[in-house]
Amino acid sequence: MNGFSAKFFTRPLEALNAARSEAPDLLISDVTMPDLSGIDLAIQMTAQHPTCKVLLFSGEAAAMDLLQTASEQGHNFRLLLKPAYPAEIFSEIGKLAEYSAA
Repeated sequence: MNGFSAKFFTRPLEALNAARSEAPDLLISDVTMPDLSGIDLAIQMTAQHPTCKVLLFSGEAAAMDLLQTASEQGHNFRLLLKPAYPAEIFSEIGKLAEYSAA
């Protein structure tokens, strides 16, 4: 409805595997997931595809510490706190799209 094409994965390793054949423009992920955190997924995804933008979600305070650690390692990911509403999500996607166009 909003002009986006999306693929949905329930496991982070499935997303990484799929990205080997089709590079994503944007990764949207929860921070807390099985097998691999969303931050670790984002780090691996952007290592494979440096132009991929990342938008993370979390309802846990500990996510800020993980995000700070990633930032200290040179990774710059956006984080939305849950609950995140559609208007807020689309606003963040728009900001990331503007940033990549600049």
